[in-house]
Amino acid sequence: MTPDLNTGLVEATQNSATICNEAWTLDYERRVLSRARQEITLTKTEVVILQSFVVREQRALNKSELFACLGKKPDSYTGLNMCIYRLQSKFNRHADGADLFRSIRHRGYCLVQEIKIRDQGRP
Repeated sequence: MTPDLNTGLVEATQNSATICNEAWTLDYERRVLSRARQEITLTKTEVVILQSFVVREQRALNKSELFACLGKKPDSYTGLNMCIYRLQSKFNRHADGADLFRSIRHRGYCLVQEIKIRDQGRP
């Protein structure tokens, strides 16, 4: 049985929307994810991963796509899973236990929070 990827994405997004009503803002230059008075400091790799999810319409990326976004080769970079785990944990601590990603079996990861990229011209 093949999972319905679109339905899973809609359900994941709706579930997260009930937890956090306000969108997060990703500031690429400052390497910060913020909302209201909350700020989460990010590594360069974490910023690239989040930006990759935000600019995609589907909100889901497989590991091959993530490796490509990072400019890494799957056979020589073993830190992707740990980076995703640490980013998820960091977000959980700052967002009252809310998830940033959901794992989709045999597909990859799905972004479940609304994130906007800060315009470079605005403070």
